[in-house]
Amino acid sequence: MLKFDRRSAALLTILAGFGFAAMAGHAEDGEKQYIVTERSNLRKTPSVEGEWIMSVPEGALVEIIGGETDGYTLIEYDGVKGFVNVQGLKDPEAAEEPEQIEQAHVITAREVRDRAMDAAEIREQQAQEIARSIAPARDKQKVFYTVRSAVNFRAEASGSSERLGMIMPGDNVEFLDEGENGYMHVKFNDRKGYIISSVVEDMSSAGRNASALPMREVALTDGMVEGSQTITTSASAAIKKAPQKQAPQLSYQINVKTNLRDLPEESDNLLATLPAGTSVMLLGQKGDYAMVQYDGMTGYVLGSSVVNSLDYAKEHGSAVLFTLTGYCSCHICCGQYSPEITGGEAHTATGTVPQEGRTIAVDPRVIPYGSRVTIEGWGTYVAEDCGGGVKGNHIDMYFSTHEAARQFGRQQLYVTFEK
Repeated sequence: MLKFDRRSAALLTILAGFGFAAMAGHAEDGEKQYIVTERSNLRKTPSVEGEWIMSVPEGALVEIIGGETDGYTLIEYDGVKGFVNVQGLKDPEAAEEPEQIEQAHVITAREVRDRAMDAAEIREQQAQEIARSIAPARDKQKVFYTVRSAVNFRAEASGSSERLGMIMPGDNVEFLDEGENGYMHVKFNDRKGYIISSVVEDMSSAGRNASALPMREVALTDGMVEGSQTITTSASAAIKKAPQKQAPQLSYQINVKTNLRDLPEESDNLLATLPAGTSVMLLGQKGDYAMVQYDGMTGYVLGSSVVNSLDYAKEHGSAVLFTLTGYCSCHICCGQYSPEITGGEAHTATGTVPQEGRTIAVDPRVIPYGSRVTIEGWGTYVAEDCGGGVKGNHIDMYFSTHEAARQFGRQQLYVTFEK
């Protein structure tokens, strides 16, 4: 049993009266300090639907100032009060058994003052120790993602938080954790922040060599832009051998004045107001909203306000109905100009090498050479060839084989073009 003289007992009584008992992990009036074991949201009400106040980082020390309600408890952190999920809190006293006290020690006034001066340093050390103890194994190996489209880089996982800058397509970011609210926690240029998760693709298995990245087939679904990554050496070879169907590369426009928002919610942060006729890049869909890129910004507009450029041109009477046929470089299609006759390489009237999915033959009096031509259901092509039978509103679409050209046949399609 420990023995204290009257003087020691008196000093301890005085110190306790000043509230120094809080240094053992307890605050006045029953308040107690807990450690946050994972980054948590501080909310105004005890619910996941409660209004977000701020994020509390891993390792932070907080004070519980209220009871538990629906898995949430009222805390105070850095002078701010709110509710957090109790699963993210840890009692530091429960971490290990206290050591047996061998000898009583009277705390002097100087020791109290020194401990108070070092409080900030002690808290920082505790935070670092906790962070190290709960760090996931994957942190030992860095994971990088490639950004597919321009995206806002924000300080917190919210469209209303501070904007740290813009990350452009092709830039690489280091993955930190899954984040929340549709945002991923990343590091970019030695700064930590958040970006929308849907604009990145994993490059950990491919390294930083862009040519080694898996081929991605983009499909618009009820969720965000999704992709199927099923590429192996044999699969790639099979794709090259299989007949290629040119996928439309459509551009899109806004058909009615609409608001561009950071998240797919009517009340979310307004980025810009887009007038009818604005050109945008469609990235995906979520519910009634479409995710688009405009003027270096990525955000959401009502899906009903986005149409492909050709449909927009039809609505405004600027799309023209053309007759389309197919051709290739064989002697049946090109006669004396065919490489089969000349013995040379195939070239267009403008000197380029024809390419399926890009080259079309036009009447240059109607569509000038070099024009970008959008064809209904087929995408955008370049006017770089001509033909004896191509007159007026007639386009001949280049194919790599005669069989593919023959199968295309003769079609009536709407067309727009930019000179």
